[in-house]
Amino acid sequence: SNLNVNLATISRKFHSRDFADPSEPHHDVALMIDGRRVYVSKQFLSIHSSFFQTMFYVRCFRYHKTRRSL
Repeated sequence: SNLNVNLATISRKFHSRDFADPSEPHHDVALMIDGRRVYVSKQFLSIHSSFFQTMFYVRCFRYHKTRRSL
């Protein structure tokens, strides 16, 4: 399935965070978007997306893989 992510909207909301910096303390997952690695928070993604909420927190979905195609 395809997943659309609007990086410009995310960047405007959180302009003080560098989503390309893996050392940011709130980042606990990395997404590959258009060949770029973007570090984000599972909690943030889950709050704004039922898809990610299911992927990270619902036990019936296998999410323990280190890499997953979306």
